[in-house]
Amino acid sequence: QQLHIARRLDTAIEKQQFELYFQPKMHLKSQTINSCECLIRWFDDGKFVSPAQFIPIAEHSGFILPLGEWILDSAFAQAKKWHQQNLNIRLAINISARQFTQQDFVQSIKQRLAHFNVPAHLIELEITETAIMDDEEFGISVLQALSALGISLSIDDFGTGYSSLGYLQRFPVNKLKIDQSFVRNMATDTRDQALVLSICQLAKNLGLDIIAEGVEEHAQLEKLKEYNCDLIQGYLLSRPIPANEFEAFLAKGVSF
Repeated sequence: QQLHIARRLDTAIEKQQFELYFQPKMHLKSQTINSCECLIRWFDDGKFVSPAQFIPIAEHSGFILPLGEWILDSAFAQAKKWHQQNLNIRLAINISARQFTQQDFVQSIKQRLAHFNVPAHLIELEITETAIMDDEEFGISVLQALSALGISLSIDDFGTGYSSLGYLQRFPVNKLKIDQSFVRNMATDTRDQALVLSICQLAKNLGLDIIAEGVEEHAQLEKLKEYNCDLIQGYLLSRPIPANEFEAFLAKGVSF
């Protein structure tokens, strides 16, 4: 099955058979939405192939680099379109470790900002702890260069990687994103509650925004409000949806 997916993935990249979906992020205090995460979707001959299936294969096979290029180009193009429509939605883009460590990665982001004429503050890059810490000094230099461009930087899946408190002092990041594995049972699991509360307090003490992903229940939402979490995303708010549905979602507004 993996070999079959790898072969189909090669064809899909060549023919650009992918689509970006967008999952809204909501500010808890204002209940407003001005950002989202873009997520790749692949329908192979009309059949949905889960990213959990094909992303690891893409990483091992090397396809993750051309796939990452397509995602960046598509995300920047969408950011430009929404900016021209005066929606001013910040797009968060997941960056793989292989992408992050490419020598020309910062230059490629700089070129896209110019080519698509997208204001830097409308782009956010989500990078895992592991990707940065594989080569700490290089990782810091890349983050500093990206920050100098004016884009927003987020540590993705915080708490599942190295989770060194020391590096947070050195990394010029703007947000910590709590991994959904901690959010999933936090309504009833006191240990998860303690972890999420600690991450929220840590972020606040460092002047960082905190976002919780995988929020699916009102009980989780209430706890996150109690912990002064800044933003949420998850099925309670919306599943990832195509661009036109995202625009309709914005027009409709949110009410809890």
